[in-house]
Amino acid sequence: GGWDGRTRVYETSYDWKKRKPRRLASLGFHDDVVACVAFRTAVGGKGAPHAGWLATGSRDGAVALWPIFPPKNKVADGEGDEDA
Repeated sequence: GGWDGRTRVYETSYDWKKRKPRRLASLGFHDDVVACVAFRTAVGGKGAPHAGWLATGSRDGAVALWPIFPPKNKVADGEGDEDA
C-alpha cells in the first residue's frame, strides 16, 4: 500500500541487472493511506475467470477488491512504470 492512497503491484521476479523491480499496475481508489493488503489466488483452476483477488484497506475506512489477471504477454521495458 501507499501513503498516497494508491496500491502498486510489482513483478515478483527481480532483474538484478536493472536493480529495479518492474511495476505492473498502480491502483487508485482510496482517499488516505493504504494500510493493509491481502492476496488470494483464484479457486477453480483453469476455468477461473481470473487469477485471484487483491484486497486493500485504508485509513479512510474503505476496503477495495481488485480482480487479478495474469499478464497476456510480457510488458516491454519501461512500460508500466507510470502512475495511472
